[in-house]
Amino acid sequence: MGGPAATGLQPRMSSLTLVRHAQASFFAEDYDQLSEQGERQSAALGSYWVTQDRVFDEVYIGPRVRHQQTAEIIGNCYQAAGKKWPTLTPLDQFDEHHVDELVRMEGETLANDLPGLEELANGFRDARDPAEKQRSFQLFFEALAAYWVDGETGHQIESWEEFRSRVLNGLDNIISANSQSGRTVAVFTSVGPITVTLQRVLQCPDKLALATGWRTWNCSLTEIVFSGQRLTLDRFNALPHLTDQSQWTYR
Repeated sequence: MGGPAATGLQPRMSSLTLVRHAQASFFAEDYDQLSEQGERQSAALGSYWVTQDRVFDEVYIGPRVRHQQTAEIIGNCYQAAGKKWPTLTPLDQFDEHHVDELVRMEGETLANDLPGLEELANGFRDARDPAEKQRSFQLFFEALAAYWVDGETGHQIESWEEFRSRVLNGLDNIISANSQSGRTVAVFTSVGPITVTLQRVLQCPDKLALATGWRTWNCSLTEIVFSGQRLTLDRFNALPHLTDQSQWTYR
């Protein structure tokens, strides 16, 4: 009667916050740099977390410049407020997939070979208005990614299965390294790894995970609690730090 269960104490769940990088320099010569809007988004998240007294035990970053810049700007907010911000730990497994390379390498050839893709590629190429150019690119990119998931785009880049295994391996590494109860962890990454993590949590099919992942805003928060191998979604794609919707961007 006086055993451990009678104490009423339960292990505290640990938390994993996935942050999609802030807006990068879309259509610029070097995409992998935050835009001015992206810098503002990052600073807003940093200020919000400082105000909320959010404390993290570990902060991991994917290998892209946009991942690091987003995390560093937030770290500057913590340092300015005299608060602790962990040393950033690189985690290459949370790199984005390489479908963008597929666009550059074989976009024209694939558009000719895969049904429906040529029309979308033409729409993107012919777009002149910046908003229409972004919209048409996203439609083309989503369609190309769907063919990639189905294994129909050849072997020029890492396959969907290889990508998913890589991200899940990184997720397992994070869970193993933070096995103590009550740990708080943040990961700065991109849409693809967030999509794979969501699929792991929700146990949903590939195409549903992909469709959900496309909805992820720049600098948004997806929060998961975990204990051992049990992972539960707390919130998805949240922007409590960006109260003005004009600051919300996909790209």
